[in-house]
Amino acid sequence: MKGWTFIAALACALSACAVDFFAPAPDAGANYAADKVYPSGRLFPIAGYSSPSAKLLRTMGFSVAGPVYGGHEAMKKWAAEALTENFPVIWQFEVDYEGKPISMETLEELAKAKKQLDLEQLKANARNRVAEAIAASNDNILLWAIHPEELRHWRPLEMTFLATVADEIRSADPKKRPVWMYQPGHYGYESMAKYTSILDVIGQGFYPHAGASNRVWQRMWAENLMRAAKEANRPAIAVTEMYVQPKDEELDMIPVWVHHDVWLSLIYGCEGILVFSFATRKNFDAHGNYFFAYADVAQELNGKPKLGEVLLFGVDEKDLSFTVTEGDKEAVYDNKYKKNDVHTYPTIVWRDMRHATGRYCFAVASSATPIKAELTGLPKVPVAVFDAASGKQLGTTADGTFPLEFGPWGVKLLRFAPANK
Repeated sequence: MKGWTFIAALACALSACAVDFFAPAPDAGANYAADKVYPSGRLFPIAGYSSPSAKLLRTMGFSVAGPVYGGHEAMKKWAAEALTENFPVIWQFEVDYEGKPISMETLEELAKAKKQLDLEQLKANARNRVAEAIAASNDNILLWAIHPEELRHWRPLEMTFLATVADEIRSADPKKRPVWMYQPGHYGYESMAKYTSILDVIGQGFYPHAGASNRVWQRMWAENLMRAAKEANRPAIAVTEMYVQPKDEELDMIPVWVHHDVWLSLIYGCEGILVFSFATRKNFDAHGNYFFAYADVAQELNGKPKLGEVLLFGVDEKDLSFTVTEGDKEAVYDNKYKKNDVHTYPTIVWRDMRHATGRYCFAVASSATPIKAELTGLPKVPVAVFDAASGKQLGTTADGTFPLEFGPWGVKLLRFAPANK
């Protein structure tokens, strides 16, 4: 009888562990509007620069009208179109100075002549531009994006301009919406940290086909970006690539690259995706391939799966882990911008999450070749494993593990449920 008692007690213990594993998190997004974009609503922010049309964005599942180049009037025109689809905009904020739009060249010329900015003129012009932007967008602005971009922290005049304009935007905007400026992807933690006291959002570009010799660069990029963001308690956004034409034999890899780059950014903790860029351009016939790949991600985040809500309102857990059983166990990046700077990472990075709708795990393999891995940490009771995006059941397990195969630069979006439900 003692043996049966022990078995019964063990079964109860396993059952209790399973109940705890599957217990939903409180619905942290319950009071957020379903049709508005975070931080006002539950939709995940995903957009692109220079979008072709607001109607197309809406049809394809994007949630924000991204910034456009061409100056203040071009931004006003784009905001008017975005209004027809009730899209919030990322406002490319350009300010006049001495009768013309201020540019990087303007700031360089002033610095070369050892002249200072007329700060009162700059502040007044910035306040006027805020009022014009609010009127043109019907007050439907998600984020202010300061232009010119890539202002350099080692140039005092440029940082004075950035700090002055950022402060004036916040002062003039009744809703105190966040201020951001695009940063180049090669900036490391030390450089990014120099902007966190000025900007409300931190974000930079990741363009593997424009500069990096190895896609694993994104691991270093993400660690640096998120370290700067977390230390300053700032949200981070990822600016991902869409403008370099691949080789013909690589065209089929575009959806793979897009999913890897976006989901790796999200696993590390980015709270928004901005694609550079949705503009059509010469010698870029792969525009459609990229656009539809990003649209697929937008549907994963804001369509029926609503994985964006899991990311924004879920709770991070530490129950699950991966072990590579076949293939690359490490991902290595040799920093091309710095001698003798080699970075090594576990091939798979993942995010184990609990949400009001269940338990999830999002995983990315940063390897150019296929790998096999074992997922561990599941409760030792019958568990059904689903593709969280498609809803397709991938299998069941009762021993706490589940085997997975990742293709090159592969992504797994998983949801777990008791197998008897």
